[in-house]
Amino acid sequence: MNEITLSDLTEFTVSELWPLTCQITESTSLNYDFKISGLDGLEFMETFADKFNVDLRGFDWVEFFGKEGVSVPLSCMFNVIKRFVFKSPEKSVVHFPKLTLGHLVVCANHGKWVSPE
Repeated sequence: MNEITLSDLTEFTVSELWPLTCQITESTSLNYDFKISGLDGLEFMETFADKFNVDLRGFDWVEFFGKEGVSVPLSCMFNVIKRFVFKSPEKSVVHFPKLTLGHLVVCANHGKWVSPE
């Protein structure tokens, strides 16, 4: 079996999602850099699993991408206030663990979901 590289994952991700204006590295995040969330994240991960033959048992897509349509008006207002009034960095507004392309390379080479450390 050939080892999956970051280049393989980058090519796949850009073809499934879209190109980024910044350089894609091992620390490039699906949820923060590509800005995918909810069911889009789940669909991407299922396509990733099919393409690279990865068993996703144990993967909780809600933990990394959030539920679809959870934006209630009060929480949206809170996040806007936190982000723009208190100048919180974007990544601290949404409290999802970062899911990077480097980590997906590890999963692809193991053939199964491995939780990030």
